[in-house]
Amino acid sequence: MKYPFDIDKSAQCAHFFADRAGGEIEVLKLVKLMYLADRRSFERRQVPIVGGHYYSLKHGPVTSEVLDLINDGTPQGQSPWERLISDRANHKVAAAAKKESYDALAPSELKILNEVWDDFGSLDQWALVDWTHKHCEEWADPNGGRGDINARKLAEAFAWNPSEVEAFLEDMESANRIHSLLN
Repeated sequence: MKYPFDIDKSAQCAHFFADRAGGEIEVLKLVKLMYLADRRSFERRQVPIVGGHYYSLKHGPVTSEVLDLINDGTPQGQSPWERLISDRANHKVAAAAKKESYDALAPSELKILNEVWDDFGSLDQWALVDWTHKHCEEWADPNGGRGDINARKLAEAFAWNPSEVEAFLEDMESANRIHSLLN
């Protein structure tokens, strides 16, 4: 499953969770929280906060671009990610700078981030892995590799009616088509 990725929102979302965790956060916990925020946003608003390519990995669903940023940064060096998130060290990242406002995030998105933190922030990374394995119906064990998250399966997990599922799939396809035309 793919949706246009927003690096500004991604950096601010990661900073939000690192800040809530006391300034640094385990990588695995961060990628789970960011996935769960996008998942909740899809359920409520039919669009993600961050977007990207969604995959099933051994430890649950992830957004590929977020994991890539954590592991490799960006080639241009001074992206929003590098300004707000430290390099990975000891399986953790940290908020690299104090952020006064999350101006790339809409109020409805900040509300979702706060809810996700309230619901899952107290869980450790392994409890989040277990939770996503049990409750994210779109995740499938990739047997050591990675598998694409199926958009239809995600939409059906929300108990939407068939016309809502079809509208979601069409809207996602349109967003990807527009993004590819503009970039």
